[in-house]
Amino acid sequence: MDQEKRQSIARAERAASTVLRDHGVHGTPINAVKLAEALGYDVYQATFKDGAISGGVNFQKNGGRIYLNQNDSPTRQRFTLAHEIGHCVLHRDKHENGILERIDMFRDPENHSQEEVEANAFAANLLMPEQLVREMWKRWGSTEILADIFKVSLSAMSYRLYNLHLKGDW
Repeated sequence: MDQEKRQSIARAERAASTVLRDHGVHGTPINAVKLAEALGYDVYQATFKDGAISGGVNFQKNGGRIYLNQNDSPTRQRFTLAHEIGHCVLHRDKHENGILERIDMFRDPENHSQEEVEANAFAANLLMPEQLVREMWKRWGSTEILADIFKVSLSAMSYRLYNLHLKGDW
């Protein structure tokens, strides 16, 4: 990974930490719906004509609406919501109306735009804050237990542990 991409990911992670700090959010699991609402975004379950759509955000004057695919698992919806919050915080000024996300955009980190990489990094740090993950890993040492504590998928937690160099593979 090149230096520019690393810096971009670090900025996104710092932005997530700032949002958590500014809204007094501590502990696990992070209540992403409450956080979205505190930022001025209403969260809705939706059915999309294209079943591959996992979510999207519609920007309005003050805040907006975030839509989540009601057919996705709760952990997928949580990550999608955190990802959309990332777009709201990091990229709102670049998108006049909003953003619509396909499920497959989460799958291959090498195959999507810098904005998507940043939104994923934001989401990971929002739902699985580094310090809390490190503390819980030291205490439990189990991917499955941490996934349950943070209410994320096993793959999301595995990937987070890998990126924090706490686990050798994911």
